[in-house]
Amino acid sequence: MGTFFTYKRITPESVYVSFLTKRRTRNAEGWERMETVSKKPVPTGSFILDEIARMLAANVGIDAGRIARRLGASEQDVQGFFRILTGMNATDFIGAYRILRAKEWLTCTDLSIGEIHKRCGFSSHSSFTRRFDQVVGCSPLRYRAQNRPANYRDLYCYDSGK
Repeated sequence: MGTFFTYKRITPESVYVSFLTKRRTRNAEGWERMETVSKKPVPTGSFILDEIARMLAANVGIDAGRIARRLGASEQDVQGFFRILTGMNATDFIGAYRILRAKEWLTCTDLSIGEIHKRCGFSSHSSFTRRFDQVVGCSPLRYRAQNRPANYRDLYCYDSGK
């Protein structure tokens, strides 16, 4: 007996929205230019998760309780949405999204680790560093040293007021 529909799990990477405003790109002919970075999440096919993605892009520090209140749903319903649509609970999904944001801050800016943990919604420097190491396998400083290009200031633009 066949399957009635195809189901694709939604990942934090698939709904991630960069904080960058511009990024240097190179076309096939070798020309480089700064291109505006889209601030719209890629549609997932779920209006609920699309709205959650917009919330995360606007405030990465949001939690499942605040998401539930904004959606007019219970926290249990929100947990169910996440579990069905992503295969993850809300806390793990939001945490993975925050780590994606932290990796981008580390790669594209010279902000301090203390500033990055705040911008990524972590309650403390130590909780951020511990969680980052668990997920990524190295400290935030080591990640930055291994992944930030020397010319990062020429490659990326962002609104420093966020």
